[in-house]
Amino acid sequence: MPLRNQPAHHPWLFQQPGPGDVFAAILDRIIREDGGCGNVGVLVVHLAQEPDQAGLDRAGLDRAGLDRGLCALGRAAWPLAAIAVPGLRGLRLRLRGPLALRSESAGDLGLADPAAARRYLLEHGPGPNGFRVVVCDQAVVVAWNHLACDARGALAVLEALPTLDRTRWSEPWWHAGYRDQPGLPAGLAVRGRLASTLMPLLKPHRLVRLWKPLHQPSPRGASRPPSPANRARALSASTLALGRDATAAAQSRVRATVGRMGESAFLFAALAAALESSQPGGGDLLLPLALDLRPPGERRMLANCHGYAFVRVPAGLASQDLAAAARTIQEQQRAWLAAQGCERMGAGLGFFGFLPQVAVQAELGFGGPGVHASCFTASTGKSALSGRWFGASITGIDHAVVPTGCPGLAVLFHHDPRGLVIDVVAADRVSASIPPADLAERIRWQIVERPLATAA
Repeated sequence: MPLRNQPAHHPWLFQQPGPGDVFAAILDRIIREDGGCGNVGVLVVHLAQEPDQAGLDRAGLDRAGLDRGLCALGRAAWPLAAIAVPGLRGLRLRLRGPLALRSESAGDLGLADPAAARRYLLEHGPGPNGFRVVVCDQAVVVAWNHLACDARGALAVLEALPTLDRTRWSEPWWHAGYRDQPGLPAGLAVRGRLASTLMPLLKPHRLVRLWKPLHQPSPRGASRPPSPANRARALSASTLALGRDATAAAQSRVRATVGRMGESAFLFAALAAALESSQPGGGDLLLPLALDLRPPGERRMLANCHGYAFVRVPAGLASQDLAAAARTIQEQQRAWLAAQGCERMGAGLGFFGFLPQVAVQAELGFGGPGVHASCFTASTGKSALSGRWFGASITGIDHAVVPTGCPGLAVLFHHDPRGLVIDVVAADRVSASIPPADLAERIRWQIVERPLATAA
């Protein structure tokens, strides 16, 4: 039975998407055209072994309770199985429910460990229900459709699972405007004026030569072709946790360099320096960022409540002076917010839903394959899921996402009980030239060990 105020079962229910949904749908199409499973996020929830807890299996998890929570989630959370449908009225989301959700065992799928389960879900996706849970030994691996919600929303869904079979679902996802970007003006005329100013904001990034994976150094004065798209299906992922002591040392370096609120800028500068050291001889590094726009106290689960920003690090700056690169990124972030960059991007993406895929690709790729960027990145801060989950203690959460074939690289930062965590995902040939484990170690060295007063 549907929950109170929730629409009755209807397999063709449509909903107006928000700007984040439009961007997720565009990336989904690009990834699928490169051979990937779509715009998919993956979380690996590591759990402590607690044999004294009666009813917990080898995964440190009450499996029956998990399935009851998933069953309740499937009855209530129809956006999980959303499909983007283009048309004359723009992009719409076709929802489906109720969903038949239940967990799977890693052993039944022939997966040896959580790393294998993560790789499997990155290559095969969450399936038609948009949400898939694989139980491993002392870990639970979750894949979800990024069209349904962002990473913070997915973590909130996992946090709510233990009580969903006993409580009512409180997320009114069926209300008009639920999926809209926070802070974006409601009127179409205002949004149109904002959207018309988006391209001038992005044009400076188009006119410079970018560092991209797979670019090889070329002779002086010679032009280089755009970075070729990769087959996005073959993915490699690596997670590196710094530990509490190294994290405390890194935070001290952040405060001394860019101040207490500048951790993200410092991490992105370290990423830029690590990329340049792994493949020297490129151009500027353009890093598209996802920024959580939820106001304090708001926790929408089933929506993409983030905006987008771009920062560009001049070629060689991060390698020469990490502190200067961090300050440059911090200044660019402030300038982007002051120029209403998130609102202009959100308004522009809202109108992208009315454009053919070819036109959208031309805008995002600037005439080249995939997305015109050096690397996808995000810093999500402290994990929203912590403490105990289904009776077991959470020891850490690994993040991953399927990147587009070009640039074919994503680096994610977050904090969990292990301290600062670096997650790297690379597509096909990028992983051969820039192995994720090697890049994660280069980033760690930049964050913790590199002298700040001298060149690298």
